[in-house]
Amino acid sequence: MYEVYTVKNKDTLWDIAEAYYGDGSLWERIFAANQTAIASDPNTMLEPGLEITVPLEEQTTAISQGSDAGQRYILQEDDTLWDIAEAHYGDGSLWEQIFAANREALSNDPENIIPGQQIVIPLLEESSSMPDASGNQLYTVEGDESLWDIAEKFYGDGSLWELIHEMNEDLIGDDPEDIEPGDEIVIPAAGL
Repeated sequence: MYEVYTVKNKDTLWDIAEAYYGDGSLWERIFAANQTAIASDPNTMLEPGLEITVPLEEQTTAISQGSDAGQRYILQEDDTLWDIAEAHYGDGSLWEQIFAANREALSNDPENIIPGQQIVIPLLEESSSMPDASGNQLYTVEGDESLWDIAEKFYGDGSLWELIHEMNEDLIGDDPEDIEPGDEIVIPAAGL
């Protein structure tokens, strides 16, 4: 939701952000929403009488509901969730993490990018089975899973359980059934 504000004599983006958000350091949110109306330099004096769009605080509150963890990001023109994921996570394919955290704010449409709108970039869980540089993944055993079940989950083929066993023999030992819920094991990259 936005509000139109008419610039007054000697107004600055800082002043307007202070008035609307109680925090002048959020001036970039207003600048991002008005890049076509404001010169490309945010330090340029605002012309009295100029009408600018101010993204409202309620929008920010709705975005952050249910997610205290993460970093706030102000959407820019030509942004895509893929590009944002690439910039923040180093992997554009993780755009769905950002979309899931901001589904309501983006009106259930990952292409509904509104410059000036604020979204949350969620933190990725350390044990979220993210690949490391070698392509290996850390995984926490759940419930009564077997290595077969885990191989089925990661490779689509339970018969590849031996790859996981070999990679984790120090932890598991000789008996491949000696895994317990909560054990953190390494899932080797497919094709090893």
